[in-house]
Amino acid sequence: MSRVETQESEQGRKLKFLEEVAEYGGPVDFNQLTHVLRTVSRKSKAINTIKAYDRENHVRRKWLSANHLPLDEKTTILYLAHRFLTTGSGSLAKIASAFQMANGTFSVLESQMVSDMIRAKRREEIATRQQPKMVELESIQKLFEALSDDPKSERDTLIVVLSFFALLRASETAELKWEDIKFSKNRLEVRIRSAKNDQLGLGRSTFVECPEGGDLDCLIKRWRVRVSLSGITSEFLFPSFQKGDKLSANTISSIARRRLEMIGVSATHHAHRRGSANELQAKGLTLEQIKAKGRWRSGGGLMRYLQDNPMAQGLSEVPEEKEVTGEAEEDDGPPVLEKEV
Repeated sequence: MSRVETQESEQGRKLKFLEEVAEYGGPVDFNQLTHVLRTVSRKSKAINTIKAYDRENHVRRKWLSANHLPLDEKTTILYLAHRFLTTGSGSLAKIASAFQMANGTFSVLESQMVSDMIRAKRREEIATRQQPKMVELESIQKLFEALSDDPKSERDTLIVVLSFFALLRASETAELKWEDIKFSKNRLEVRIRSAKNDQLGLGRSTFVECPEGGDLDCLIKRWRVRVSLSGITSEFLFPSFQKGDKLSANTISSIARRRLEMIGVSATHHAHRRGSANELQAKGLTLEQIKAKGRWRSGGGLMRYLQDNPMAQGLSEVPEEKEVTGEAEEDDGPPVLEKEV
């Protein structure tokens, strides 16, 4: 009888179950079967999700070890209570999900405690919640105007404007390669190799208006020439200047934040997605069209990005009042009927 080799991420009831199954004998290769059971939980999730869960589990184990506590459900509830004091509801939910990936579901009592903590934290957040920031089209135009003749300015500006027009997440921007962008009839196709709404992993395309000779068209071509003359050999659209390797998602976010600060805008990289989605809604695109263009997995996820807009509620756009120049005409009042003589 052989025992299945377990990963560090497995614990509690899940670990016990796998060890017990591995003890079974017979003609069947139970090591192979338990390997399937051990890996399906991770294979069923996106790579970035697994990385995030592994980080959370590592931090949790480190805290439990520092406080001489065992790895089990009860101590995980204590750890959640500890994090409740300093973190948000989203982080609490991620900690709970990470634990369940490694351990299996919580028992009834612990599950209720986790749910109560997340709900209580959400109620706290409502009282202090601020309107999320978003980058507006006007800011993108200012970036084009502030563009200078140096490679860093060109690369960093293109990161921001392409993230805005193609509604890119920082991780998606970092993964872009030159072969992922194609021009066709005043349109730019941006190929996203891995998107949240791409369950089959086939990749998704977002199409951006890109008239020949326009600001975006000229900047992309200018950046292509700059890279070719610099001697940087990289398949990535946004390489580092030192080694030509791919920039990380965190670096992309930092670049976007600093570039926006140069024009007096304080916002994160994700504010591009929010701003672009609202810009598309103001232009009259339907929710389904915005959802497809921005690669949202669900309509509910998109709705959290959108602000109330009269056009989205079926009202026509109100024309701007024309500015009156010169001396206004005197108002003679209503017409007066005169008696004929």
